[in-house]
Amino acid sequence: MQIKYHTEQDVHMEFLIYLDVCCLNRPFDDQTQERIRLEAEAVRLILANCQTGEYPLHWVMEVTDDRRD
Repeated sequence: MQIKYHTEQDVHMEFLIYLDVCCLNRPFDDQTQERIRLEAEAVRLILANCQTGEYPLHWVMEVTDDRRD
């Protein structure tokens, strides 16, 4: 996903946010720990902005075999 940002000096900046599968699972983790709760809220906020079209969403599917022989 790419986020466009304008500063007060009207300097155009673009950011890319990469979320892996672990991030998408964060809202389902134990929310009693503050760090996990904050990370889950950040993921929910990013996804909500994708749903509204505020942040464009691009899917990349990469399959790797991490097993060691």
